[in-house]
Amino acid sequence: MRGRAATPGRAFIFIVYIIMFFLTLFLIADAVRLRELLRADTWPVADGLVTESGMTANDSGKHVSFCPFVHYAYSVGSQNYSGDEVISRVGVCSEKESAQGLIDRFPVGAKIRIHIDPEDPEKSVLVAISDIWVEWLMLAIYVVFLASMGSVIFIKHRDRL
Repeated sequence: MRGRAATPGRAFIFIVYIIMFFLTLFLIADAVRLRELLRADTWPVADGLVTESGMTANDSGKHVSFCPFVHYAYSVGSQNYSGDEVISRVGVCSEKESAQGLIDRFPVGAKIRIHIDPEDPEKSVLVAISDIWVEWLMLAIYVVFLASMGSVIFIKHRDRL
């Protein structure tokens, strides 16, 4: 029984689909981060203090990833709170230089501005992104790449439509 042989065109389309899949994942992750950033940007801001910062190393055997963390304290009225949520461009775990860059921005004892959920002061976030336009730009780039990949598939298969 003869099957269809894989042609270079099919392999190309398969690769385009794989690229589109990963671009979609990046697009979703960036959109979620942008949504969180825009939500936190509407919250009131309070002074805070970094109580701990550092990184942990995760060794998978093939690759070591570094996970930065920043813990901070802040007050609302007479109540003291602590938090560790950070919105940044550094991934949850990344290369050592990226993680170190985040830690260097927030050394122990640094005074920071914390965005606090007005409905629940225990929820807070340290926004480590200063240029929101970069986030919008990244979102636009992902959309353009996805549209480009989609048009490649359409052009390649338009005779079958």
